[in-house]
Amino acid sequence: MTTIHEVHADGNEIRGEIEYDFLIPILYHGQMRQVPQTNTRRFCLEVKSTAIGSLVVFETGQQTVAEKLNRILFGNDEAIRAGKISPEKLRAFIEANAQVEFWVWWKNLKIPFLSKAALRGTDLAQASDYQRYDKLGQKYYAIIKLKKRGWTISISEDAAVLLFSTSVADEESFLGFLRNEIEPLVK
Repeated sequence: MTTIHEVHADGNEIRGEIEYDFLIPILYHGQMRQVPQTNTRRFCLEVKSTAIGSLVVFETGQQTVAEKLNRILFGNDEAIRAGKISPEKLRAFIEANAQVEFWVWWKNLKIPFLSKAALRGTDLAQASDYQRYDKLGQKYYAIIKLKKRGWTISISEDAAVLLFSTSVADEESFLGFLRNEIEPLVK
């Protein structure tokens, strides 16, 4: 069952909570049973004239929320689509905004027998492997600390941004950050 609660519309924005059930298989006395679990996710959907602008889900489960909202609001799976950030724009964003890179993933490495790699630590940019991977591959996911805000976020080529510093940012300032600094990167 899927329901939407606490719906508020303000200008070109719709906010609310979506609640949906799914089954989890568990082993009970030697037999597999299906146990229902309910997830509740807060969302903010921006609508621009006749198109969907962006969907922000304030917890994990963005893909599931997008699928359910598509079916409920639009009757299809086409209205809300996943965004992408090009490797060039993602790299430029990280270079311009990261005070510290804690964890970085690369793909499409032009290194024999190695197509993906990841490094983590507090002094990544000084590592020789970092320089090599950066030169021979594309960043597709990173966990960074932002210079201006001091927030720790993850950002991916799939335009998924997670805020780890929840104690220092409120929902409105995070939404403003997403709209002003992340949305322009998304294609």
